[in-house]
Amino acid sequence: MKRFCLLLALAVLLAACKKQELPHVPSIPSVVFGTAAYEEQDGTLCLAEKQTQGASVLAYLNIDTKESDSVAEIRRNVAVADGKTVDVIHVFSPEDEADYWIQADFLVLGASPIVLLEDKPFCESHTDNPNQFAETKTIIPAHTIVAAHHIGALLDYLQVSWLTDGHVQSGFIENPHPFFSTNADDATAIRLYQDVLALPDEEKEQKKAVLDSALALEGLSLSVRTRIQNARKALDPPPKPTGAYMRLRAPDLSGVRTGSRYGVNMGELLKGGTEDPWAKNGR
Repeated sequence: MKRFCLLLALAVLLAACKKQELPHVPSIPSVVFGTAAYEEQDGTLCLAEKQTQGASVLAYLNIDTKESDSVAEIRRNVAVADGKTVDVIHVFSPEDEADYWIQADFLVLGASPIVLLEDKPFCESHTDNPNQFAETKTIIPAHTIVAAHHIGALLDYLQVSWLTDGHVQSGFIENPHPFFSTNADDATAIRLYQDVLALPDEEKEQKKAVLDSALALEGLSLSVRTRIQNARKALDPPPKPTGAYMRLRAPDLSGVRTGSRYGVNMGELLKGGTEDPWAKNGR
């Protein structure tokens, strides 16, 4: 009987401990760069056919005690369908309402996407040098999506990550306020604009359709809308004028008199004529 009570107490204790485990939920705001998103199909991670440039996702919390150095659920050295072996992190995409595995090198944890509305100098590290941003040669172009780190937001500068030359680079920019946007429609429009840039020149009609869908978004800031509109107009330049032309010469009115007393013979006045140009006519 005592043994039964001991086993029962142990079972209750284990159940209580199990209830106190961290919930396996997507709760870490993160930003994806590149297209390194995978879907699990029959035990294999296959490349997902979706645009993930600057997308906002939620990473799942790590509940595996063996991976105590990772705050997010991670699989290491996983063979993916395209032949690579990579570390991947489990995320949920609110936009697609679906789960993905993101290559760890292209996921920025604890960050949110923002769109820069003007060029911003970028430094890999922050120092006390007041001229560091003026002296840097690296510029993040306007209308670039960057991941703004939640723990790196100070009055004078902001810690960000962005995709450059095929890899994610982290560093600092001057505080972009008010020249940035957290609007989801702005980020979506810029992602669509990036899609257009990746299309070949002969896909002109598809480019138009993508840009039209971006312009249909209601919440665009003026800066982003202007950028998209200019790209759309460039695909439909005004037709070149055709046909013959006639050169018209303005008539010489220097000797023309007006028939009204209240008119002025400018030709006579310019030649230094009489004070009353109409006196010659007896008027």
